Amino acid sequence: MKIFNTGVDIRIQVDRAVRAIFSGKVVSTSFIPGYKNTVILRHGKYYSVYSNLDVVDVSRGQTLGGGDPLGRVSGDDPLLHFEIWREKSRMNPQEWLRSL
Repeated sequence: MKIFNTGVDIRIQVDRAVRAIFSGKVVSTSFIPGYKNTVILRHGKYYSVYSNLDVVDVSRGQTLGGGDPLGRVSGDDPLLHFEIWREKSRMNPQEWLRSL
């Protein structure tokens, strides 16, 4: 089976907080094998996905501002997997990150 990955992996410093890219509402926190803990935020018609978290500091239903902390990645593998979706369509996350 092939898995198509439209996200980006971002190496970050150990113990540095992963932060929300925009304000939004937490619609899901879950464990996904191979991606550890995942947080999904809804921003109107858009969703941002943050995976490979060891620690999650938010809960479902919580409203966050842009820049608010979501959790932290593993010290063993400090890579954040990041995706952007427009409803059910995958977007190129690199274009979103360039606008910051």
